[in-house]
Amino acid sequence: MEWQKEADAFRAYLQVERNLSPHTVASYLRDLNRFIIFALGRSKRSSSGITRKDINDHIAELHTDGLSPRSIARALSALRTFFKFITSEEGRKDEPTEEIEGPRIGRPLPKSLRRDQMDKIMNTVDISIPAGIRDRAILETLYSSGLRVSEVISLKLENVSFEEGLLRVLGKGRKERLVPLGRFAINWIGRYLKEVRTEFIKKKLDKGYLFVNQRGGALSRQAVWLMVKAVAKRSGLRLSPHTLRHAFATHLVEADVDLRSVQEMLGHASITTTQIYTFVSGERLRQVHKKYHPRG
Repeated sequence: MEWQKEADAFRAYLQVERNLSPHTVASYLRDLNRFIIFALGRSKRSSSGITRKDINDHIAELHTDGLSPRSIARALSALRTFFKFITSEEGRKDEPTEEIEGPRIGRPLPKSLRRDQMDKIMNTVDISIPAGIRDRAILETLYSSGLRVSEVISLKLENVSFEEGLLRVLGKGRKERLVPLGRFAINWIGRYLKEVRTEFIKKKLDKGYLFVNQRGGALSRQAVWLMVKAVAKRSGLRLSPHTLRHAFATHLVEADVDLRSVQEMLGHASITTTQIYTFVSGERLRQVHKKYHPRG
C-alpha cells in the first residue's frame, strides 16, 4: 500500500474508529504528511520500508528545523499512532517507533560542569600513588568517551585501540558501538598500563579487564562510585560518574557537534534522549545571544 492509500486509511481510522475531533485529525495528518515528505526524499514510497533509523533521522531533522520538544513529542505521537494502525492492518512484524523515546518535557535540566571545573577535578586526583594513576585514567575515560560506569568496568584490554584512538564498547542491550578516545585519556591509560596494572595483577590470573582493583580483580560499580565521591569531596564540586557523561555530551553540543554523532557516542537508542543536551547549555545560549542579538 502506498503512502496516499495508507494516509487515507489512517484518516478514516481516526475519524470513525477513534472518533477524534476534526482539529485533532488534522494535526495527526499534518505531522504524518511531514514525515511522508521526508520518507519520499529517501525514495521510500510506503511505510513498509521504514526503519527505526528513519524515525530517528526525522526527529533529528525536526530538531534542526527548530521545533520545540513539545511539537516533536506531538509529531512522534502521531507517527506512533499511525505505525501501530498500519502494523495491525498489514501484519508487520516490527513497529519502527516501538523503542523511540519522546522528548523529556518539564523535567529538570541536568547540571553540567564547566571546562575549568573538569580541569580542577582531574588535578584533584592524587597521582603520587598507583591507585591515583588508575583513578585519573578512569576519570579521563569517563569524560573523554561519555561512558556509563557499567561500560567502563566492563572494558577489556582488547577493546582499546591506541592507534585508532577508539574504544569498542558493549552498551545497553548488548549493543556494540565505537567511541573515540581523546588524547588525554589515551595518555593516562597508557601510563596506567605501564606503571600500575602489571603491579596490581602480579601473579594473579589476568582476566583481561582494562581497569582492575589492587588485588588484580575487576572493578565493581560501587568502587568507581566511591572513588568519584572521594574526588568530589576533595574538589568541592557536586560530582557523579553520570555528571561526567553529562559534561561529555554538553561540551560536544556546545562545540556544534551534530546531535546524531553525539547520540551514537552516548549509545542512546533514541535521539530524543540526546536532545536534552541542546537545552542544557547556558554557555551555548549566551554565545548565540551575543552573536545574533543587536545588543548582545
